[in-house]
Amino acid sequence: MHTGTYTYSFGDVTPYWDNSNKTGIIYFDLTLSCHFSGADEQGNEFETTKYKSGNFLAANNSEIVSYEYFSGNLSGLCNDAASLRNWWQLLYNECYYDCFSPQAADDVYIPPVPVSPVYTPIEDHSDHSD
Repeated sequence: MHTGTYTYSFGDVTPYWDNSNKTGIIYFDLTLSCHFSGADEQGNEFETTKYKSGNFLAANNSEIVSYEYFSGNLSGLCNDAASLRNWWQLLYNECYYDCFSPQAADDVYIPPVPVSPVYTPIEDHSDHSD
């Protein structure tokens, strides 16, 4: 059984104006990350981070909201958006299953591998002139 800590954090939040007059915010892009730090199923130290990104309407029915409303309610909007798509559970699952997945052998030396030709043309057809 693996043990450790899952930490969630919102990353980039980018609001979009509804038009060039900038009368209101119509939607926003959002990124949520989940970082696991602890021990894997073998008891070895293990860390992984997973991300979800998407865009969300700032209000229902494509309505616009003022920038003041958007910035004043940012925490609720972001948490509601992430919950709407079940990001909390999806990210938890991705980090959890990483603890049981094969790991890249990036800590061992792999010598250069010579490339051998796999296809040798019988005759050269690169000159197409008559």
